Amino acid sequence: MSGLGGNSTICPGVTLGNNVVVGAGSVATKSFPDNVVIAGNPAKIIKAIDNG
Repeated sequence: MSGLGGNSTICPGVTLGNNVVVGAGSVATKSFPDNVVIAGNPAKIIKAIDNG
């Protein structure tokens, strides 16, 4: 399950892995792996998700 926050932008060519959460207003300018929370402009990983 992935989630996109409101007003977020995923740039062309960017791939998001499985179980990625994108914070509101974020701009993803590069690809991200599975199981992370990203946020910011440009977006960066702020937390890993433990599927424990």
